Amino acid sequence: MMGLLALGVGLVLAPPWVSFTGVMYVCVAWLGIPAGIMAALLGWIRAREVWGAWGVTGVVVLFYLAIIGPRLPGGMTDCRPIASSPPQVRYACVSTSSDDPGDRHEFMLEGRVGWPVMRMVHFTVGGE
Repeated sequence: MMGLLALGVGLVLAPPWVSFTGVMYVCVAWLGIPAGIMAALLGWIRAREVWGAWGVTGVVVLFYLAIIGPRLPGGMTDCRPIASSPPQVRYACVSTSSDDPGDRHEFMLEGRVGWPVMRMVHFTVGGE
């Protein structure tokens, strides 16, 4: 759920790691499994509730992959810095697929210099 919330805010990894954002969201979603095991071992929740949490995690990951995943940058992503005020940095990025030349996503990122995550402020599919 935290990964979906981060995506809702538009958080992505900063360049040059932008294309790994989808992997990061899936890893964050799967962190619930070891957390559930630890909570069950500590007696905070029952084993039955752990199975329910795993089911919810699986559904959330499938929902993420099917519905929200295509909005994330992936494949070959090229980001170029554009002019911005000094504490901020902005990038104009293009994400393409080597399998499908028509699969093109253009987006703009902004954030602070040196931060590992940035916010997606503009997104278009197909270069529109």
